[in-house]
Amino acid sequence: MTADHQASVLQRRASDPTASAWVNANAGSGKTHVLVDRLIRLMLTGTNPSRILCLTFTRAAAAEMSTRLFDRLSAWIAFSDEELEQDLRQIGLNNFGPDIFKEARRLFTSALETPGGLKIQTIHAFCERLLQLFPVEAGIVPHFSVMDDRAAREVLRAARQDVLRKAKNDPSGKLSAALAEVVRHARADDFDDLLDGILSERANLDFCLGGEANIERAVQDLRRRLSLTPEEDAASTRVALALDQLECRRLIECLKIGTAKDCERGAALAKVLTSGKSNLEELREFYLTGEDQPRKLSGIATKAVLMAHPWIENFITSEQQRLMQGLGKLADLERVTATSSLLTLATAIVQAFEEEKRRRGAYDFDDLIIRTCRLLAERPEAAWVLYKLDGGIEHILLDEAQDTSPAQWEIVRALTTEFFSGRGVRGEPDRTLFAVGDRKQSIYSFQGADPDIFELVHDDFRDRIRAAGQTFNDVDFMVSFRSTAAILQAVDAVFHESCVARQGLDGRSAKQLHHEPNRRDKPGTVEIWPLIEPEDRVEDQPWQAPVDREPANSPRRKLARLIATKVKSWIGARMLAALNRPVQPGDILILVRVRNSFFDALIRELRKAGIPVAGADRLKLMESIAILDMLALARFCLLEDDDYSLACLLKSPLLAMPLSEGELFEIAWRREAHSLWEMLQQSTAPRCIAAVQRLSTWKAYARTARPYEFFAGVLGQTRGKILSRLGSEAKDALEAFLGAALDYERDHTSSLQGFVHWFLSGDAEIKRDMEQASTEVRIMTVHGAKGLEAPIVIMPDTVSMPDGRTQSSLMMIGEATTGTKMPLWALPKRFASPGIASLKAAQRDDQSYEYRRLLYVAMTRARDELYVCGYRGRNDPADECWYNLVTSALLPEMRQTEDGSVWRLGDDPVFVREAPVVEMEKIEIPAWVLRAPEAEPGFSLWSAPSHLGDVSSFPQVNSDRQQGLQRGASIHRILQLLPNVPPAKRRDFVMGMIIKAGHDETAALRLLALTERSDLRDVFSTGGLSEIPVVGWIKELGRTISGRIDRLIFRQDEIVIVDYKTDRDWPAAPEFIKRSYRLQMAAYRAALRGMHSGTAVRCAILWTAAPLFMEIPDFLLEETLHHKTVAPA
Repeated sequence: MTADHQASVLQRRASDPTASAWVNANAGSGKTHVLVDRLIRLMLTGTNPSRILCLTFTRAAAAEMSTRLFDRLSAWIAFSDEELEQDLRQIGLNNFGPDIFKEARRLFTSALETPGGLKIQTIHAFCERLLQLFPVEAGIVPHFSVMDDRAAREVLRAARQDVLRKAKNDPSGKLSAALAEVVRHARADDFDDLLDGILSERANLDFCLGGEANIERAVQDLRRRLSLTPEEDAASTRVALALDQLECRRLIECLKIGTAKDCERGAALAKVLTSGKSNLEELREFYLTGEDQPRKLSGIATKAVLMAHPWIENFITSEQQRLMQGLGKLADLERVTATSSLLTLATAIVQAFEEEKRRRGAYDFDDLIIRTCRLLAERPEAAWVLYKLDGGIEHILLDEAQDTSPAQWEIVRALTTEFFSGRGVRGEPDRTLFAVGDRKQSIYSFQGADPDIFELVHDDFRDRIRAAGQTFNDVDFMVSFRSTAAILQAVDAVFHESCVARQGLDGRSAKQLHHEPNRRDKPGTVEIWPLIEPEDRVEDQPWQAPVDREPANSPRRKLARLIATKVKSWIGARMLAALNRPVQPGDILILVRVRNSFFDALIRELRKAGIPVAGADRLKLMESIAILDMLALARFCLLEDDDYSLACLLKSPLLAMPLSEGELFEIAWRREAHSLWEMLQQSTAPRCIAAVQRLSTWKAYARTARPYEFFAGVLGQTRGKILSRLGSEAKDALEAFLGAALDYERDHTSSLQGFVHWFLSGDAEIKRDMEQASTEVRIMTVHGAKGLEAPIVIMPDTVSMPDGRTQSSLMMIGEATTGTKMPLWALPKRFASPGIASLKAAQRDDQSYEYRRLLYVAMTRARDELYVCGYRGRNDPADECWYNLVTSALLPEMRQTEDGSVWRLGDDPVFVREAPVVEMEKIEIPAWVLRAPEAEPGFSLWSAPSHLGDVSSFPQVNSDRQQGLQRGASIHRILQLLPNVPPAKRRDFVMGMIIKAGHDETAALRLLALTERSDLRDVFSTGGLSEIPVVGWIKELGRTISGRIDRLIFRQDEIVIVDYKTDRDWPAAPEFIKRSYRLQMAAYRAALRGMHSGTAVRCAILWTAAPLFMEIPDFLLEETLHHKTVAPA
């Protein structure tokens, strides 16, 4: 049996709708394909689509699955019977009844018309829907809204301040005592981090405390895990540490007759005895080292004393062990007390947080999971809810199961409570569970994922399903449809069972790790480049460069330059053999472990080399130069004496002519008591005069405009220049910034000063959609690249390791059987007990295991070529770093290139000049092909109104333009349908359509802002008409136009033509509207005036990105129509 045939057999077994299945899928083995197959086969068996629940890890995954499903079902409609039979056989159908083809073609309509749509969604979306259906049973506010992360952080911060204020105002209260205990152990700069840390584990706190803040139970659990008995306390432990007076005096006497050093040690021990109490610090110093390890015997007594008194050796050893044991228990008791106080504070803050959310009628994303878990597993109403759901869900499909957290698993368990209760015995079809995942790709421990729990849940479901007499299939997908044979050979070698990298990939039952290539005949390459070594230190001249600037010859910057040089030499010059075309920027994906200075240096070097690069995959808005410039403008408009903000503005692309360093210095250095603005106004330099004019206009605008209106107006004039100077990532940052302004105006009293304060108090971060960067080099973290792939992958960050020194003092201790994690404040300055040492060792092991799983994910992103490189510091790289793990496994199988620069596995690169050239037959093109045809008599020219105007002004179609066209089409479609949607349902409609189209929520917020404006009420009322075709002879143009009017509004004495424009840039006034747009509107107006003589016809453009409704005066349209420049028809 060939590998491909074996893969097909396993895929059919996994997609069998009559059996539950658990699929362990190697990277690139087609799990999404099988999920879609199973969905289709379930529907073909007669299952109502509304009774299938498919849970995915991300919205992007849900959208991709829905797209694949509908694409396949829609294609079946046009298939012939033979084609359809072949497709059905491929997914596992063998018996074809007379109605099977009819039923298959009907699936598209059935899925499309399912009430509420197919349930292919994230678990958060499912939980939100469930809580909206059962708010009373869940004990929450009906019709609640979901807060975004920023709003949740604001409410949590306010709740924290409220609890700390209560603790301060009640010195004798429980909160005050808890705060005092926490402050006793936490440094001032650690306190906020500590509270933030434990509050970020709110889901775990709720899970392990049973939702009732049962701190005492948690304390007892901590004591058990630290091997502390209920009777042990600090007092009894100190008593147990009391010295054996008789034996100690014997030791002192023996030391007195020794050397001077012996006498000194004896005097120290005597001091402890005569203190009248157990002085633990002095005793610790006597028996232990500064690292709390037993002192060598020679450090307590000389060899002569030990030989003369043999009993001393055993006595000292036993005392050291007893002391270490006692000090460990005292430290652990202190840890438990400190943790209890921290939990007291945390639960009080969480309670205040919950009360405020309930008052607002809003909950955060954690609540969706926590409250659904409570509803289905704990509340008395759970049986009723499950009964109502029981008939509504018959099959559950779970994607990326290895990334599911314990709380999410509890939800799945609750949903399947009645699935395996012997229903099939009564003649009804079995309900099934399908889960697909891969332990090797479990890399989201910071979100609660645990690969060990993944395996335990597998065992639990397997036993339950088989105990019910139903079929449970364990299926392993080994065939990779993504990577070439060379890459899979490298992966198998690095993670061979004899290699260190394998540790952490295997579970309780180690399986053979093997990847079978589907693309075995395609060329592939794996290369290892030598590490970049540091050069000898050179004393920097401090006046030559800023002290925090990394030297140009640093290993990081040298590697960044090397990669930029290599990529530059590949693009257009080297063949991507598997695709038989030259390498393009979009083929390249560069993966790093963390975002650091190298990440930024690499982006800079690629841009310097002129290579299209998508920028950072995650962008902190407060680190974006574009956003800092916008904030500087706002600060200056609010306070013109803010010299620093003005200086930033004068150097920014917000000005048409930014000042040079010399010009800025000229007006700044001699200003003395004057402000920079005053000096700028006095300057006669042309750039300064232009800056004063523009800034004065914006200052006046800022006095009356809302924050969104102000920033949108500024960007309408400057967006193009900002993007040309700062790159494409500035576009995403500015989009998010405008979205933040809309959010602020929705929830706060609108003011520019208030917005600036609100924005600066947050920590906004956006995740950019790197899947859309199809024409640019992508640089991402491995976590961000999960689920993506690329023909060429470069791994440059291969030497850095997880830094154990930066581990938080707040440890989350996992429960082996349930995945519950209990917080423990480790108090690192206290004595390290064996229990703490063991927990820290386990934590380090878990971190190392996930580090290796990250390596697996990184290597398996590559389709055709993989390049491993790195840089090192002054110290040697760790033996277990990625670079050493890869080189130790691969170098024996690789060959060195002729110049000795790299080691290579697989095929050699092929350059364009070496590629075989196909000679094409030359033909002569007749002259008439290139000549525009003359107009035939008796026929008029036809034109689309949107294509009138000078043809040279039409935008060139590129990838950004194409994305803009797609976005525009989506928004036009939404606005076309919106008037027919009841106002109460418009928000859900717009959000759903925007997300389905693959756009971010900012676009939805803008559209909603439009619909809520009172001056635009009749634009979106049911009285107008959308997408109205219009055809008419325009005398002034000498041609017939044929087009569609976006929106036509009929009023008592006039007709209003509204055209939707989705341009990123919009004019400040009608006279600045593009001439082609004005000509389009003038043509529409002329056509309708010919049909509706005597009725006034007005025109307006609705700029959706602003949002701005701009009427065009009649005189401007007339002038445009009579002084036209018309493109050839």
